[in-house]
Amino acid sequence: MDTISHEPHPWDPKAGYPTIGARNITACVGNYHCICGNTNTFELARKIEPIIFPSHYHIKINISGCPNDCNKAHLCDFGIIGVARMTYHPERCIACGACVRVCQHGATRVLSANPAIGKAEKDPCCCVGCGECVRVCPTSAWTCQETKFYRVILGGRTGRQTPRTGKMFLNWATEDVILGVLKNWQKFSAWVMDNKPEYLHGGPLIDRAGYKKFKEIILDGVELNPECLVAEDMFWHETEYRSNFNVKPLSMHHTAGPKV
Repeated sequence: MDTISHEPHPWDPKAGYPTIGARNITACVGNYHCICGNTNTFELARKIEPIIFPSHYHIKINISGCPNDCNKAHLCDFGIIGVARMTYHPERCIACGACVRVCQHGATRVLSANPAIGKAEKDPCCCVGCGECVRVCPTSAWTCQETKFYRVILGGRTGRQTPRTGKMFLNWATEDVILGVLKNWQKFSAWVMDNKPEYLHGGPLIDRAGYKKFKEIILDGVELNPECLVAEDMFWHETEYRSNFNVKPLSMHHTAGPKV
């Protein structure tokens, strides 16, 4: 106990984790095996691991290689989804309609056929980044950009009290942005709990601090890539197994930040 009750020692992967903090990172097989995978989830998980281990502060991270989200990025503190940004080459398009059909059937219906010009048109607002248009196009009129992009889903959780689905925090973020944000996680957690570690998930930490304060700390010093979009605000919808679960005596309320 004397060993683990002081500051964390240099982490030895073979000796386990000497703190109460982060759980193991989970990842789907990604593009290492799955035809839908946009990114190598294993490589990203290995880069994240030394950032969040060892830690006195708890966080659950799930990584999915594509928007199918087989690894449930929407149900953890910090979910990461590999997404693709596509480039359209109209000179290659033969107006077969394959991309339009696959988008209508399995994605967000952002593609449509324009008979007047014999080409596909895209509404860029709601592309989910699945890359199915690239896979079905017989002439490579759609191609994936070389840069790997990610979507971050924030604050999801299961549990016995107030389970909820996470909400989008970042879209079209690069790997460097993801790693930079996670480097601020311990700083954010320490601020919320006034440097007193507690086995508490990331979602409740954000609830205590408020999303705006979370965004301020977690993006501090992070250089966003030009394509990256950030949620201005965030509103979760919880399932309350007990009606009005959060209505309780003031003495039972939690607070965030340094205690004065």
